[in-house]
Amino acid sequence: YRFKWKGKIDSLPENFFLLTNLQELNLSKCRLLSVNQQIGELKKLQYLNVARNRLVSLPETISQLTHLKSLIINRNMIGCLPESIGALHELTYIDAWDNPMYELPESIVNLQNTLKTIDLRQIALHNDELDKMEKMLPNTDIKITSTCDCNDGRDD
Repeated sequence: YRFKWKGKIDSLPENFFLLTNLQELNLSKCRLLSVNQQIGELKKLQYLNVARNRLVSLPETISQLTHLKSLIINRNMIGCLPESIGALHELTYIDAWDNPMYELPESIVNLQNTLKTIDLRQIALHNDELDKMEKMLPNTDIKITSTCDCNDGRDD
């Protein structure tokens, strides 16, 4: 089953999480402010697209989506993936470009043999930040625009 939300919403209605057979969920361009904690109830979800919203984080309950293969979160304001991301052993693709994501949670090392690609383009990574990510995910294609050792106003 697939579902594409059309329109603007701050969060999903409670009864939405009764769609337990849902496999693909597209919530791009909805102006979402948050992803409900109940997202973990959609146990069969394989594809989640929350791109182009107003998200600053994802709930830890995302770890309950054990069949998730693709996570699309680009063009939000997400600073870090949830620590529980390492429980998603079927995850092969993360599209996180254009988020202020300068580090990955430690648990992501659990995905080093399954995560094929993580897209971090349009993120001003420093060289040492990229080096750390490459050590955590040696078998993953980490897509970047460029790195710099510049002073970009961030605290190190």
